[in-house]
Amino acid sequence: MSTVSREKEGRLQNFDLNTLTFTPRGEKLHDVDKNNFGPRFGFAFDVFGNQKTVLRGGYGIFYDRDLPASFGSPQANTFPAESVDLFTALIFCGIFPQYPVDPAAFACAVPNAYHIERDLQTAMAQHWSLNVQHDLGFGTLQVGYVGNHVTHLLTNGVVTPRNINRRDPVTQARPLSSNFGDIFVVGGYPQSNYNALQATFKRNLARGLRFNANYTWSHAIDDVVGFFKDYQDENNARAERASSDQDVRHNFTMDAGYDLPLRDWFDGGPRWLVDGWQLNTITQIRSGLPVNVTRKGGVFGGFSFRPDVVEGVDTRCPNFSIPQCQFNAAAFSNPGDGVFGNAGRNLLRGPGFAQVDFSIFKNTRLKENTALQLRVEVFNLFNKANFADPSGGLVPGDSNSLRPTAFFGQSISTVGNQLGGLLGFGGPRQIQLSARYIF
Repeated sequence: MSTVSREKEGRLQNFDLNTLTFTPRGEKLHDVDKNNFGPRFGFAFDVFGNQKTVLRGGYGIFYDRDLPASFGSPQANTFPAESVDLFTALIFCGIFPQYPVDPAAFACAVPNAYHIERDLQTAMAQHWSLNVQHDLGFGTLQVGYVGNHVTHLLTNGVVTPRNINRRDPVTQARPLSSNFGDIFVVGGYPQSNYNALQATFKRNLARGLRFNANYTWSHAIDDVVGFFKDYQDENNARAERASSDQDVRHNFTMDAGYDLPLRDWFDGGPRWLVDGWQLNTITQIRSGLPVNVTRKGGVFGGFSFRPDVVEGVDTRCPNFSIPQCQFNAAAFSNPGDGVFGNAGRNLLRGPGFAQVDFSIFKNTRLKENTALQLRVEVFNLFNKANFADPSGGLVPGDSNSLRPTAFFGQSISTVGNQLGGLLGFGGPRQIQLSARYIF
């Protein structure tokens, strides 16, 4: 059972969509979800009775208790944010933007509100799996199917809630009331599905060699609209159902290590020189992530409507090249202001990713309980440029000189730069020397 959020002084409030008023302070925000039953079942079977081949499977229901705190709700209803558009402030109130804010601006402003669904249900995930594992002698091979279905995902801000009082892009009118700004529906309406074939080939350390190779062929589908994005049709959340923002169809990873037997190769030698050498590698290769096509790009491109798809025109750029030309703008058209496009969410795919890291370790025992480890580590050994997702905006949305807007189908940064810096995962080749004293 999931209890209802409370505040010590009873100051939390909901927003009633029937009366378009905030509920009294201290009133229960939503009903209690009392049916969180989470059975789990698993089995393992020795197929041939020789402990070489094992069949495993399982099913379980899991719950995630998340507070309904989307963008600060429900406390945001008690102390609502006030908003006013620039046109109203200038024309009707005679107020110019300034800091600190002119108190008269609050007379023109209207509050935002958050409606928390009365029948708010706890996020529930059903997980199931079936795999077979076989000992090959020199390693263990495992192949299996993994799936899950998640319902009642809470629109907690990371998952964007529907704004049912959004301004019409043409008339600028608000559909519910002009006495309020944005009215968000905080609830558990998004859901997701994941299905995957997973294969693993693993060898524990033997004769100086160990490795762990993994391949996944999967598809993640959801109707989750992420942070700083919006639903095209706020009254039809299911229209957002498509490949997940994190959907990776093919993913291969491998880590391996080998203890060099230099003593055997060179028929002895000083222990400090020939013992303790180790080679290591980590490799990741994956297919590209989804790209959502919108009419406008830039920082606020996630709030733009999608275009129409032009039938018979290939979405791939005729002169395809990464990073310059990956998508074909002629495959899309603008149906007009305020008209929803028929292009699905996350329709296109960005470039893949591949990186090989390599290292050499030299372990030298100094005393019985102390050792020195010298390392040479090379990240992105082959210095491959892994470009970030290209822009999905048909028209540039801004001219920010600090972060230039990419034109449609162009990648303007690498994965490493996109994650916050030039160095690290997805960045250019780096060579690192280090020493570690172990005691």
